[in-house]
Amino acid sequence: MRSFIVLFAAAIVAGCGKQASQPESLYAFSLDSIIRQSNGAVVWQESSVFKGKAMTFSSSGQEYSITLTSGADPLPWVKARYLVCEIMNNNPYSAIVYVDFYKRAGDPAEAGIVQQGGITTGEFPEQPRISPKVGILPFLKTKLVIPLSHLDGQDIFMDRFPRQLKGTVMGHRLDPADIGRVVIRVEPVLLPDYFPRIEIASVYLTDTIPVPFEKAETYYVDEFGQWNNKDWPGKVKNEQELADNIRAMETEGKDVSFPEEWSRYGGWTA
Repeated sequence: MRSFIVLFAAAIVAGCGKQASQPESLYAFSLDSIIRQSNGAVVWQESSVFKGKAMTFSSSGQEYSITLTSGADPLPWVKARYLVCEIMNNNPYSAIVYVDFYKRAGDPAEAGIVQQGGITTGEFPEQPRISPKVGILPFLKTKLVIPLSHLDGQDIFMDRFPRQLKGTVMGHRLDPADIGRVVIRVEPVLLPDYFPRIEIASVYLTDTIPVPFEKAETYYVDEFGQWNNKDWPGKVKNEQELADNIRAMETEGKDVSFPEEWSRYGGWTA
């Protein structure tokens, strides 16, 4: 009897530990179904960082967006608090991930969204109601977290999560009960140089903030705040070089002056 109690208690502890480290999803999107319905836009590929295969854009495809759901099937959007995408950016530059939420009933063409930099969805045949976008770093697998609370349209800047760059939300308020089609888009796409080499291992809805991926084994930024995985002319190699650069800037600045109509603080005198 005592042995049974010990084993039962150990099972409970083990189960609790597993649940804490990886929260259960309310709904997991089927990548198999997404691939089958993509008309060749995305395919399975052996992953460089995830166990097994991951979904990635086809090199022969012409579309660089992924339809998570057409809106035909009922999903637990109302119960969920976060949309999570486990993603890897294999490009040597940052990528921007858009998540376009469409209203179930649709929106008129004049309801297009104007994003930062003047990018607009006006040319889309059907308009998304609201579009959060988040930057992701190169060569760093990330659990991209989209808080569904931002669908209320009350905030421009999104909550921050580990490994994510700045996120913004543009568009019009959308009740989770009215969510229809949902599409993931990736930028930049400027072929042949800027092809989105993106791996997606899973996409799911959850009511709990997911635990971040394990700590990276190597440093991505050096002691001078520079990206470790890339070299360029003028990249600082050591402290002496940094000091020399600062002294050179001080020397150049001695002969620099503001225009006559500026004050010494850099403002207009008039």
